[in-house]
Amino acid sequence: MGIVGIAAFIGIAYLLSSDRKKINWKLVGWGISIQVAFAILILPDSFLNSWIKDIFSFEMAPGAALFSELNDGVKKLLSFSNSGADFLTRFTRLGFVHPGCDNFIHKVLPTIPFFAGIIRC
Repeated sequence: MGIVGIAAFIGIAYLLSSDRKKINWKLVGWGISIQVAFAILILPDSFLNSWIKDIFSFEMAPGAALFSELNDGVKKLLSFSNSGADFLTRFTRLGFVHPGCDNFIHKVLPTIPFFAGIIRC
């Protein structure tokens, strides 16, 4: 089903293209190849992951373990942003934030300048 979806997206993009001769098929092929490589690494039931898990007695797919560790790192990085937002809003005049605004004020807004600062480094 996934292959049919990818083919449908490429077909729709091809049909809606204003200049079909300028499509770089080599680039499209590389993009699809990278997607397939990530799928093989991450999906737990792929042939490569089943083989590696059997040989090395891993509990999860190696690619899934890698991305899980990357996810933990990003969550840790975002926790610094949350700590800064807590510091700034703790000393407000009211002393609390309305529960309806809590997610926006504490999660969304601090992330924007935090990552902007990281990217500029």
